[in-house]
Amino acid sequence: INVGLLGCLLVAAWFAWVFSRAWVTGKRLGAAVFGTLFLLMLAAVPEFAYLPPWLLVGLLQSPGFKEST
Repeated sequence: INVGLLGCLLVAAWFAWVFSRAWVTGKRLGAAVFGTLFLLMLAAVPEFAYLPPWLLVGLLQSPGFKEST
């Protein structure tokens, strides 16, 4: 995140919102992977974690995505 403190806070809030929404709707494995990806983004260079968050958000927000139990 190369937009300073405000940008970092906005992205962290967005990740928290997606994580909590996925957790509440029963997509707990997806939420755990998304949370892990956030931690990896904090420790890695931005190019490493650019594409996976958008792919996971698409899966977590999709009504057709169901986890096997």
